Order: sequence, then C-alpha cells, then structure tokens
Amino acid sequence: MSEEPGTPLADRTEIGYLLDRAIRPIAMQLHQRLAEVGYGDLRPSHRFVFTRMDEDGAAITDLATASGVTTQAISQVVRELVGLGYLTRTKDGSDRRVTVVRLTPAGHKAVAAIRKVQHEIETEWACIRGHPWLEGLRNDLIELNRLLRPPDAHGPPSRDGSRIA
Repeated sequence: MSEEPGTPLADRTEIGYLLDRAIRPIAMQLHQRLAEVGYGDLRPSHRFVFTRMDEDGAAITDLATASGVTTQAISQVVRELVGLGYLTRTKDGSDRRVTVVRLTPAGHKAVAAIRKVQHEIETEWACIRGHPWLEGLRNDLIELNRLLRPPDAHGPPSRDGSRIA
C-alpha cells in the first residue's frame, strides 16, 4: 500500500479499491443506457448470468462457481431472468440432476444490446483517452484476470472469443 494510515478514502490507490470504485459507476451507466433502449427490466445482478453464458447454455452450478456466489443466489437471478423471458431452464439430457439454462431469442437480443451499449461506452472512453489507452487497459485487465483465476475456472471471453482461464 502506498498511502499513510488515515489517508482519505478518495485518495486511496490500492488496485482492488480502485477497481471496485470503477465498476460501480460503469455498471450504473450500462444499466441506465440499457433502460433507455428498452431493457429497464435488467438489473446489475443479471450480469452474473449473461456474462458467463456460453452459446450452448450453462449449468446453474457452473454459473454460481464462475460468479463466486451460492447456487441459491444464482438460482434466484435465473428465476428472475426466466420470468422476464430471457432464459429457459431445462434438465441436462445426460444428468437429470443438473439444471441447464439457455438464452431465449429475447435473451440473445438482450445480450446483443448489452454488447452494443458496452461498445458505445468504450468508444466514448477511447474518444476521451485514446484507443491506445483503452487497448492497454483492456489487455492489462485480461492479464489480471488470467493471473487471478485458477486454470479450470470459467471467465469472461477473451478478445479471440475463448475463455480466459
């Protein structure tokens, strides 16, 4: 830590603290803009499901593990998204104990809207700070995710579409 004890919170420079402070306004801006384009029913907690879904769907237990929350917590989010028409829930064909969730057509449209809004926000950042800064930030965060995640953990897709391990 680079600060002296008693440093005001606004002046802290620990990376974890700075990442936490950055994610909240980013999530708020994303969800405000999603509401403006017709997705006001999406909540920030829904990102735990949408950002960890594969094209083939995902088991609820895998979503919970990847999100770092309990199966009960992710099940509640999944119930909300099923109720909103963004997901379907079925039993796995090879193991009936496993519940798999998949995007509906409305879910695919929501994911496309999320990606579009995220791209717009990032484009705004690039206009302010420049594309090299944005790409450097993206690459640094990809590397940080690789460093922090165990090799078998699910992660957000990397730039080439594979999972970050």
